[in-house]
Amino acid sequence: MGNFLRFRKPADTTDPMEALVLKERLRMLNKINGNISTGGSIDGPRRLGDRKKTHRVGEIVLDSDHTLSCLVTDFSDTGMRLLITEAGEAPDEFRLRVPTLQFDRSVTVMWRTEDALGISYA
Repeated sequence: MGNFLRFRKPADTTDPMEALVLKERLRMLNKINGNISTGGSIDGPRRLGDRKKTHRVGEIVLDSDHTLSCLVTDFSDTGMRLLITEAGEAPDEFRLRVPTLQFDRSVTVMWRTEDALGISYA
């Protein structure tokens, strides 16, 4: 073995918070290593187009009488990230209107969080 310093704590004095931090660091390292070996980035698979940052107001059209407001935070040739600014659930497919981008078409949800959606229109 090489001349590496090894630091060990006795098993009975391990801090639970430190163990959680170390576990999360290991999870992130495994994620990074897995993505690098598959050609992806830290954030996931590489996108087909470059993202452009923006802050444009849009509408998720649920039907002729109901819409949800959203904010487009970035977009590319194949998709957008939307922040949901109103209470309500967006379906997996819907019509999106963003007048300032001259955008009005059907889109598909690729991922979602509590307050954001990643949509594809390619």
